[in-house]
Amino acid sequence: MTKPSIFRTFISAMLFAGIGISFFYSCTNEEDELQLEKFNPSAIVFGCKPAPTDQYLAYQQMNPGLEELKAAKAYVMLCTPAVGNQGSEGSCTSWGTTYSGLTISRGCLMVYSQEFVYNTLKTCSDCSCGLYVADALNLLKSSGTCSYNLMPSVTGCGIKPNDQQRAEAVTYKINNWYTLGITVNNIKAKLNSGQPVIVAGPVNNDYMNLANGAVLGTFNGTNLGYHCYIIVGYDDAKNAFKFMNSWGTGWASGGFGWINYNNLSAWVKEAYWIDGSRSFVSWQSYNFPGSYIRHMNSRGRIDANISPIDDKNWTMVPGLAGTGVSFQSKNYPNKFLRHRNGEIWMDANDGSQLFRADATFIQVAGLADGSKVSFKSYNFSNNYIRHRNSLLYSEPVNNDLGRRDATFGY
Repeated sequence: MTKPSIFRTFISAMLFAGIGISFFYSCTNEEDELQLEKFNPSAIVFGCKPAPTDQYLAYQQMNPGLEELKAAKAYVMLCTPAVGNQGSEGSCTSWGTTYSGLTISRGCLMVYSQEFVYNTLKTCSDCSCGLYVADALNLLKSSGTCSYNLMPSVTGCGIKPNDQQRAEAVTYKINNWYTLGITVNNIKAKLNSGQPVIVAGPVNNDYMNLANGAVLGTFNGTNLGYHCYIIVGYDDAKNAFKFMNSWGTGWASGGFGWINYNNLSAWVKEAYWIDGSRSFVSWQSYNFPGSYIRHMNSRGRIDANISPIDDKNWTMVPGLAGTGVSFQSKNYPNKFLRHRNGEIWMDANDGSQLFRADATFIQVAGLADGSKVSFKSYNFSNNYIRHRNSLLYSEPVNNDLGRRDATFGY
């Protein structure tokens, strides 16, 4: 189990045992925050496996272009989720890549579950084993991760994701990931463009015992282990990068630290960034393989041999009603699938509360096959998207045929 995490309210910050964090705050004033967690260095398990040099060099690297480099400002701080605490889990890699990395790369619109990634990939029977950064990023690309609310830290490391969590995860897959040349200018340029930089490297006593407001300089002493964390900003006046850790708010500057530009290479041995744009998803009918959810003349339907091909490609975005998911058309990005009078149509978002509700669906394990997916209406909770005579409807499902018609794969 993880150590306690911190919730902030509009009055004060309050501590709830064993519960993770699910909302955001500005990252510009952490050093002024009250330190409500006590940092316990003896409880830390270093959970990042160093990438073999030949493998790391073989990963696709993509550095900023000249225009990105020229555009860098003197001060940048990205949005962040609230500081979390990996506790005695060797899960820093999933915190750095997923809870922090994916969340920030998508503008802090929702928090993503690090526990989904760690529990899927870990190979030991307890919570002590670590992960390679590339393995975590490859999982985000191939399978995605679910929301933090659906699989929070209190899940514990011994429980594999269930059908509902896996079904939601596919809608949040990343498009790709890359390594980044470890230079001050490269990292500043990525941050300036809104992208955090996931890093991994050695940790010593100076890192473990970093004081509030202090900056890491020369690496001295014994290497205590290898750790993954995320760079979220920089300040030229301080000559340093700001990074977010996963050791709770009692560590360093409310859970954040600083690295001097001049000593970057001593602390950072691997650097990655995420192409946070969502990969497009095509939903295939469970009982009519080869037929996919598509739009034609604005009507939702299933067909095979679809032309143009992008009629069946959807970006699965956080639900417009504030929960679940919404189907955003690839070739008409201002339009979404929604139900209207029991039928599924693709309409332009008019910004109304009714449209947001009609265009939001709760993704659940497939009604006919738990390894697949079904989509339940947000505002008509007994209705599901199902096909009938090739057209899509939002209807109650109460028999085997309906369950098959309402089940989709990817």
